[in-house]
Amino acid sequence: MTESSRLGALLVILFLIMANANAVFSGWLLQSISPFTLLFWGFLTTTLFFFARLCTMHGISALQIPRSSVLGLVALNFFSGVSWIGYYYALKYIEPAIVSAIMGCVGPLFIFVACLSFGRDVSVRQAITSVGIIFGTVLLAWASISNLSAVHNSNQYQVTLGLAAALIGGLGQVMTTLSTKELAKQSWNASQIMAHRFYLLITVSAIAAINDSGVMIAELSDVASVGLVTILGIIVPLWLLQRGIIMSSPFTVSVLLALGPLVTLTFQILDSRLTWSNMTVMGCGIIVISTINNFTIKKPAPALRRVKN
Repeated sequence: MTESSRLGALLVILFLIMANANAVFSGWLLQSISPFTLLFWGFLTTTLFFFARLCTMHGISALQIPRSSVLGLVALNFFSGVSWIGYYYALKYIEPAIVSAIMGCVGPLFIFVACLSFGRDVSVRQAITSVGIIFGTVLLAWASISNLSAVHNSNQYQVTLGLAAALIGGLGQVMTTLSTKELAKQSWNASQIMAHRFYLLITVSAIAAINDSGVMIAELSDVASVGLVTILGIIVPLWLLQRGIIMSSPFTVSVLLALGPLVTLTFQILDSRLTWSNMTVMGCGIIVISTINNFTIKKPAPALRRVKN
């Protein structure tokens, strides 16, 4: 890895620590407020913050969107919306570690399958990593459906909905990574991307919140909690992630994100509504061991090639 790639990986790891602490806290908070209300206020504040940052540092002209970047920005807005709506909806119904596992699993699998489909070289190391992550995630999903996770007495319909939301959110996450890389190639920096990537998410969240319980937050303690989530759970970690994505390869980002379950599992100890689950620990362990495999082999691994007819 180059010096830039190492720094990018470090930024993604810092994002993981902050984001997964936020996952546990948000899972608790979402028991009292709507996911769409949290999404609306969190990402409206985030967008306004980066608007102000760009204007202060570079002037209002920094907010302009080049015509050549419009399609890429539309794609980023769409996939960001899919990713975050799926993420918060899943957190409401299933264990945070399982949400992190499923969303982290999709990335390496997607890239692995895409490489094979287009006849590109895939290393044995990448194949082993992807298969291990998938196996661990399937185990976690089964634990959730079988009521063996850290969340007990769950409604089966809601659990299924949460698992589906996490899977769709994971796909949105990997497409967000690829969309961000495309904008980075057009010389977009992290602050510019953060200022423009949430228009669709804010709009959809506002409409959904109004049709649900409303956008206003009644309890003062919930207002403070939303502010905490916005600053330490969205603005800071997402900026770190944007920088990490720009400086790292998509596969490295996806595999590091797969470490999320272990980090989330650590923070779950602080949530009294969650109990200890051996199945969750086992599933997270399989995912982490598979992920570490991607970075511990020093010698070049042989490649798997798709045989063309």
